[in-house]
Amino acid sequence: MNSTTATAGLVGGDPSEQEDTTDETSQMLHQQQQHRQRQQVILDEEKGNSSEKTKQELSHLVSSESQDDDDENENDNRNEIRLGAAVAEEEEEEEEEQEIFNDEQQQAQALPALRFQRFLHTCAIPDNRASINGIQLVEGPFAVKLLKFVAVTFAGISFMHWFVRQMQWENRKQYTLEMFWTYESTMVVVDATFFFLIARLHKQKGVDHLAWIMVAFLANIYASFITDFRFLQHSVTLFEMHCTWPWALWWFVLLLIPLIVVIVVLHVNYAVKRKTFVVKFLELVLSVVFLMYPYATSPYLHLHHWYVGWLVGMHANFNVWWSRATLAWCWGLYINGIAVYGRDPVLTCGYTLFLSKQQRCPYLDCYLDGLANPSNNNDSSPFVTEMKQPDWRNCSSDAYHP
Repeated sequence: MNSTTATAGLVGGDPSEQEDTTDETSQMLHQQQQHRQRQQVILDEEKGNSSEKTKQELSHLVSSESQDDDDENENDNRNEIRLGAAVAEEEEEEEEEQEIFNDEQQQAQALPALRFQRFLHTCAIPDNRASINGIQLVEGPFAVKLLKFVAVTFAGISFMHWFVRQMQWENRKQYTLEMFWTYESTMVVVDATFFFLIARLHKQKGVDHLAWIMVAFLANIYASFITDFRFLQHSVTLFEMHCTWPWALWWFVLLLIPLIVVIVVLHVNYAVKRKTFVVKFLELVLSVVFLMYPYATSPYLHLHHWYVGWLVGMHANFNVWWSRATLAWCWGLYINGIAVYGRDPVLTCGYTLFLSKQQRCPYLDCYLDGLANPSNNNDSSPFVTEMKQPDWRNCSSDAYHP
């Protein structure tokens, strides 16, 4: 302030004016200083903002680069997936083409077998109709199939009656087709009808095709051919089984048991799966009660193979190939038994004696008189011998043995 006053004195100015000027000068300096401070603050703020902005920009750049890397990785993954899908699609197309090629080859290879199978299972007469010149002869598939079954049976009996005698296999030479037609044909129709119903043949294809007929024919050949073996020339009666069956025959039966068990198990499993086991079991029980038990109580029982084939075959009644084959085989045994020996009664001479007595046949008079008056017989050579009931427990018995 002294220097300022001196200065003012030197220039010849008023001391009060000089003081005012000094105040104004200090005020201006103060304002300039405040202005600089404000600018510095603004600069600092701008620097802070710019650094923050720079950080944000750097962060954004880093995130952008990271995003770009992720996008590139994702694009690479997508490309790899697309490439893998394309390769897989090509492989699937190649596999499909190979399968189609294999299927075509298999079909081409199987075509002859399919044609042969169709040939074997084609019926000679359609199952759904029987007509001539548009005139209906039979009403409905049920009647058509039944008539075809009876016709095949009669044709089979006639052919095997001739064939067995041509082959000179065991047979009853005095039995003729005329006898069959007169005395037994009606019972064969009854047998066939009952068998047709229980075997459900009305629900299957008609039997007039080669597949069915060939199995039945093989059963016929088998039943006649085995009679050439001496150890098989025996009947199924209690007496013969107990007294005359050789060990070779018992071994033969044992060898057949596994096959029989397999067939039975197949039918039982199939019935269980189809939930028809109770029905089939009830049918079997009723068959035994009404068709077997009355005979089993008689000492004259003789299980002819025609009867075994008829009784067993009707229960092989499922519409699958192994059941149909079993049925056809059993019916072939039925045909063979009647064609070779006739429809012999299961109770043999006991049944014929019963009929003769009931019908009062005159040829029994001498027999009955001889039994009633044994004194009329020649003691050394009696001409009437009583037919004693079979006794299978006594192998040395002189009674009649069926």
